[in-house]
Amino acid sequence: MNVCWLNDLMLDGEIKEDECKCKVKMGGAETTISLLIKKGRSLGHEIKMMTPYNIDMEEIKKADLIFISNVHTGLKVRHFYMKHLDWVIENKPFVKIEHDAIFCKFRNIQCDDVCSFFKCQPYWHRKMFEKAKQVIFLSPLQLKLHLRFFWKELGSELYMKSNHTQIKDYEKNWSQHWKEMKKDKVHCIPPCVKKSFMTPSEPARKKGTYCVVGAIYEGKGIKDILEQYNELGKNLRFIGKISDNRLAALISQKGHTLVAPQPYNKMASILQKYEYLLISRRIPKVTTLQDGREAYVEDEDGKRLYAYMNEGFSRITMEAYNCGVKILIDKDSKKVVGRYSYNLDDEEMSKMCNDSDSIFWDTISKDLK
Repeated sequence: MNVCWLNDLMLDGEIKEDECKCKVKMGGAETTISLLIKKGRSLGHEIKMMTPYNIDMEEIKKADLIFISNVHTGLKVRHFYMKHLDWVIENKPFVKIEHDAIFCKFRNIQCDDVCSFFKCQPYWHRKMFEKAKQVIFLSPLQLKLHLRFFWKELGSELYMKSNHTQIKDYEKNWSQHWKEMKKDKVHCIPPCVKKSFMTPSEPARKKGTYCVVGAIYEGKGIKDILEQYNELGKNLRFIGKISDNRLAALISQKGHTLVAPQPYNKMASILQKYEYLLISRRIPKVTTLQDGREAYVEDEDGKRLYAYMNEGFSRITMEAYNCGVKILIDKDSKKVVGRYSYNLDDEEMSKMCNDSDSIFWDTISKDLK
């Protein structure tokens, strides 16, 4: 097939000299995309990657299939023009791959809990999900959250006929029910994490070491980790891009170590050094007092209240597992991390992630025949 793959950011290795304005990034989503494209080319597909900087509508018109991946629309230079994407979904066969929750301004579907801005605009996305030949989510959790908005476009007849109470009952045991809640064109395929690339090394591992991997921002539960694991002393290493300077300063004040983000080809050798990976997606709720100070919000029993950052999968969980790192995650955070919404143990999940590039292309080919 002749394929065009649309993504906000260019992948390292895909850029050409005449496309030097393209912004290159290799985050979790881009790592997943890179492995899927590599597998697709090995199967004989011609795949051209396009960003807002190098989109070529003539090439798109000639393509057999379009992948709409991590894309945003808007008036900023780094965004796709709505008219381009609208033309694609009206005129070309396409597959939507959802890495986060792009329709949500905060990429975190917690609308009935923390969001009162009403800035999300799911209307265009309804048309997009409806017209897609296939829709790929990373996990059953991610599917569940999208079904609350796009039940008509993504949900099965059973889901659409169910009332609110019935849906809540299904969601309580979602790992058992999600397959009967979706349309046939909707699939859950985890990100590709190759076992051969992420391997353990006991000689390299240092006992009693702890790491936190990911961008330094509130959604990664940084404040909660600093408090929850306070008894570990000054022994935590935070590996990732600093997106919130206040949190970075807090980490340093508490005597922990900040480590610059590392390229993916070095992640295995880094993870192999640690005994534990710490994960939290709990964000303490705060309020501003009359004197201007911030205070944590508590319930009547004095227990702290939290918001949560949903994560479509969290590929670091499988990368760490394959490297022999033990994962410490609280039970509340587990509920909002997509990896744990599969009814699979660690080894089963690891195998599925290892094979997911093949599962992806088998699914694409089978459904489009």
